Amino acid sequence: MLSYLVKRLLLFIPTLGIMSLIVFYFAQFSQQDLLLQQEEKNLRNDNNSATQNWTLRYNAAQKNGFHMPSFYLSIYRKSSCDTLNRIQDRAIRQNMENWAYATGSWQAVNVFYQKAFITINQLSGKEQQSLIKTLRNVALTSRDSDVFSNYPIKNEFNALQGVSSTINNYLLHVQWNGTNNQYHKWILELLQGNFGKSTLDNTAVAEKINNAIYWTLLLSFISLCITFAIAIAIPAAFYSSFNPRSLLSLAFDNMFFLFYAIPNFWIATLLILLFASGDYFDWFPTYGLGYVEDDASIFQMIQLKTSHLVLLVTALSYGSIAFVYKQLKTSIEQELQKDYILTANA
Repeated sequence: MLSYLVKRLLLFIPTLGIMSLIVFYFAQFSQQDLLLQQEEKNLRNDNNSATQNWTLRYNAAQKNGFHMPSFYLSIYRKSSCDTLNRIQDRAIRQNMENWAYATGSWQAVNVFYQKAFITINQLSGKEQQSLIKTLRNVALTSRDSDVFSNYPIKNEFNALQGVSSTINNYLLHVQWNGTNNQYHKWILELLQGNFGKSTLDNTAVAEKINNAIYWTLLLSFISLCITFAIAIAIPAAFYSSFNPRSLLSLAFDNMFFLFYAIPNFWIATLLILLFASGDYFDWFPTYGLGYVEDDASIFQMIQLKTSHLVLLVTALSYGSIAFVYKQLKTSIEQELQKDYILTANA
């Protein structure tokens, strides 16, 4: 038994690690995309916001750790690097990567970019916007040699055009980043209960979970109580087990199979249309939990809350009732085939 538990735990650890990597990938990269989309939206709405967006992009990268390598170990072409993500402007990042492959030397490209980054921060308005646009689009060719003539990065660009180490495009470089990486930062915050902030309203995700978990647990508990309190599944399971060929047993089987097969969201929509929309009946509210007046009695509060929970609890409970029926019926049928039952009936 101990060896079995140890084996299962050893299998659980890598599984948990793989799942955390998948969640990290989608969480981090979707967050970066949302930040970029918001910046692009701001830029379209305000033609003079290039400086603000450049600063916002840089500050967001520093705050969220996007400037760090993604993982503990980095494997990349020798002509590139693992910190291209530090360049938060997507078009500039792609162009710098193209330059690195063309020259075979990220070190040379990085010298140019660092000087260009300082220059961008020193400029403002149309001049800054023009330089950013140039960095996004300019190609590393001789005919573009004068494109930076108005900026203090012309010499670095001309020197970059003379670099050619394309053999590095075919060599791999392996680098150990230690704990200074995005995944390590993310997993530590996760273990401390910091799940980040919502990209919609900047509210802490942990706060959203705390607000929702109360109603989740309450509704689950009510649904569980109703599943066994109604008790329709228990006598039906006993009857069907002892009378497997009767018409009523067949009706129970089909009814509970239908309950089990119908998706919750479909039955919930159907309940709203029938009993809350007003097209057929208007017996229950369609959403919310109702507002309780300060001077309302306990009975008025229960009545108000119950009217809002009836359809919701029904949609949550009917599948569980079918599950109880199926499991109980199967267990009874198996017991009826045991030797001691067959001997007692002989």
